[in-house]
Amino acid sequence: MKAARVSCSLALIALATGPAPSQEASPYAFDGAISRPTLEAYLFRSATVMGLLGSEGRNDDLRMALNTGLKFAGRALTAWGSEAYHVSLLQGLGPKVAMIHSMDPEMILQGTVFEIITTSVNDVAIPPWTFEEFGLPVEERNFRYEAMLYPDGRLVDHWNREASVPDITQIETRMWIYFMGRLYVDAGFEAIHVGQIELMGQNDRDHSAWADVLNRIRAYAREHGRRHLMLFDGHVPSHGFHYEGDKLLLDFHSFPLRPISVAEEPQKAILRVGHLDTLYGRSLGGLTPSGWRCDSLPYLVEVDNFGTSDREGEPTQDYFVWGYDEICWFAKQPEEYRNEWLAYAVEFLRENDSNGFFEMPFARCLASPADGQTWFYGNTRAPGTPHGFSVERTVKELWGHVAHDCRDAYLEGGAYLFGEGSWLNASEEPKGMVPPGSLAARVPEGGTWNLTWTAPVPGWYVVAGTVGPAEAAFTLTVDGGGQVLAVEGHEAMQGFRHIAELGSGDVVRLRIAAPGDTDVPFMLVISRR
Repeated sequence: MKAARVSCSLALIALATGPAPSQEASPYAFDGAISRPTLEAYLFRSATVMGLLGSEGRNDDLRMALNTGLKFAGRALTAWGSEAYHVSLLQGLGPKVAMIHSMDPEMILQGTVFEIITTSVNDVAIPPWTFEEFGLPVEERNFRYEAMLYPDGRLVDHWNREASVPDITQIETRMWIYFMGRLYVDAGFEAIHVGQIELMGQNDRDHSAWADVLNRIRAYAREHGRRHLMLFDGHVPSHGFHYEGDKLLLDFHSFPLRPISVAEEPQKAILRVGHLDTLYGRSLGGLTPSGWRCDSLPYLVEVDNFGTSDREGEPTQDYFVWGYDEICWFAKQPEEYRNEWLAYAVEFLRENDSNGFFEMPFARCLASPADGQTWFYGNTRAPGTPHGFSVERTVKELWGHVAHDCRDAYLEGGAYLFGEGSWLNASEEPKGMVPPGSLAARVPEGGTWNLTWTAPVPGWYVVAGTVGPAEAAFTLTVDGGGQVLAVEGHEAMQGFRHIAELGSGDVVRLRIAAPGDTDVPFMLVISRR
């Protein structure tokens, strides 16, 4: 088959999990509130995918997410400082979020509001609705960095010059967090990690200021959110927070894993209940925001990043493991031990605290480079992702997810189309047959794209659509088994879903022709539960 030159936008060539019509209720369904079993189903398939929707966004992460069955994408937007930049980025993320949800409407994307504020916030205008929410006279002004700081000078310049810890009891700080929360809701996010709550709440002993702002965002999400809910978590060194009696401030807790160096065995690390401030067996219970009670709130533990030490390579017994933060230590391990350790951590939680879930490392920054890399990527190492640390297949097995991955087809000698770089800006010439799977690409101006695929067995689903422009010629046909689906014309990115269930021998045909003056992004997913 001849193929026009395309530029890969999301670079997803995978036979991966995707939305499939079903008569049974999904274990990931919720609306307005979330049950404990549903919350735990999401936490079980959670991973840190730092930078997925930011400037660090990498094409292959979405393919990996679909291939493994990821349901909770932690820190998909990692907004640390640089407030004006991140606000601008967040305000334009709606189409990208919508494309992800068109591939898997059940996936939760998590944003962040961290324990940092910088002078960049002085460049962010305050919309009238922020003043109105807090009952204040509407002004035409920007946020004020100085008005968010601890009045007594505590934690000012804590991170760097003009990069401080905000005080949650200051109305300006709560206005800022509410403003960010609404932007996340409007963009389609359904979770926000709020970082080190205690660091920002040293003047908020009863947690009433935190409850005030989080509940305001929850109220907005109940009316405007995708599924009328916003989930909040944060790090809990004191194991959780109550307000107004036994009401839990957060929907679930989170904390670092805290691995311990094993001095007798170089680079080996173990987990232990009761070590330092670990959360194992200690997560506070009470009345959850969704209305159910628990003795211990479900929680995530993550392979955390927090910087370097002056004892790298030594069997430290503090917060560092072998002198590194957690993700740097993990990245520096041999591939076989890395994957063994993932299984070990899952089993440790199963045996010691069933309330805890391991948030897998899919993407995270490295303060101390590993293999010359300053980012940890969980992707399977392959020609398209030469810097992958290859934990993807192990995670997929631990989650019990059944899906065919194009990586396997490639490594077995099949053809493979892949584009490197960030969103919608890279190109690569396809060679030979494009394997069946999930594809997001661009057809160049004046070009065409044709693809034909025959389902080998029943149970596959196809989803397709274009991202514009309206004058693009788009034709999708599925025929066979007495079923015909034919779609022509433009489909907007937001909310499109053409789904057809395929029988054995059914044929999918897709043709896209771009006009002479613009290229056309499109998406095709062929998936199986």
